[in-house]
Amino acid sequence: MANKLKPATVIEEMVFTGTQTVAARRLFKDGNHKLKLTVCSDSYKSQCYARAEIWDPNNLKWNKVYSIPYDKMLTPESLCYYPDGAGKNISHFCVDLDYLLAAVREIIY
Repeated sequence: MANKLKPATVIEEMVFTGTQTVAARRLFKDGNHKLKLTVCSDSYKSQCYARAEIWDPNNLKWNKVYSIPYDKMLTPESLCYYPDGAGKNISHFCVDLDYLLAAVREIIY
């Protein structure tokens, strides 16, 4: 089903850091929907997450649609410790971001 859809339009893409985390976020406009995908690499594997949310314009909030269990994520943990800021490269997150988008599109269409 989802593979016949037009490509989603990226509204925003960013990589940002916390104390012991590096995270990537992509916002999409997909048909009449707005989607937010977030993948976080933490220094502890069990605190990593990958989640997809859909914007609810009636209640002005993001609702969780899908997530990847941390032990199934392909984004490496501890990206904050990669030398010379190498952990901030979006390429570390792309497989999980792409999987989240595909899963959400299967759910909502």
